[in-house]
Amino acid sequence: VEMYVNSTGLMWENAKEFGAALVWVEHRYYGESKPFGENMMKHLHYLTMEQALADYAAFIYDFKSELDSRESRVIAFGGSYGGMLAAWLRVKYPNVVDGAIAGSAPVLAFHGQEGRFRKGRGPFGSGEAYWDVVTRDATGAGGSAPNCAANVRRSWQHVFDLGKTAAGRRKLAATFRLCGEEPLQTSEDVTSLALMHLNAWDT
Repeated sequence: VEMYVNSTGLMWENAKEFGAALVWVEHRYYGESKPFGENMMKHLHYLTMEQALADYAAFIYDFKSELDSRESRVIAFGGSYGGMLAAWLRVKYPNVVDGAIAGSAPVLAFHGQEGRFRKGRGPFGSGEAYWDVVTRDATGAGGSAPNCAANVRRSWQHVFDLGKTAAGRRKLAATFRLCGEEPLQTSEDVTSLALMHLNAWDT
């Protein structure tokens, strides 16, 4: 949860203006939410998105009742899987959620779903289909500048080339304003830096 909390600006920016409460509800079977304790692996048939949506709907009802705030509007936020849940929550429980903002939410990306993205071995395609969708977001067709995807692709090799020398790693650290005296000491550190930026596209 902390990763999404720290990476989500829109809610923080608007909550004060709207006088809104920001609430994160932990997904069942994750973190401390283990309905069967140590025996939860024997009961994974209850680990479904339908059950998670029902949890959220019940929580919202109880939370609003506890605050005597039954007329308050509720907007669901989420990114990636959380975005899918936010969108589905609005569809499944329109009496509970007044709107949803879903980012990077591939609500149609499921087994058996015919689409225009690359197919390959395995029930879910080649394994690259998800990244095909992410890459499309960085093209003109996805609303980005025409050269965005190509420029990002070229940047990876430049980053790895700089990462081969100490001077190059110092340049990367300065460019990305990394903390510490020598945050990039090895090529593995540079790989971690690259993955951090790759995940920015992912979310």
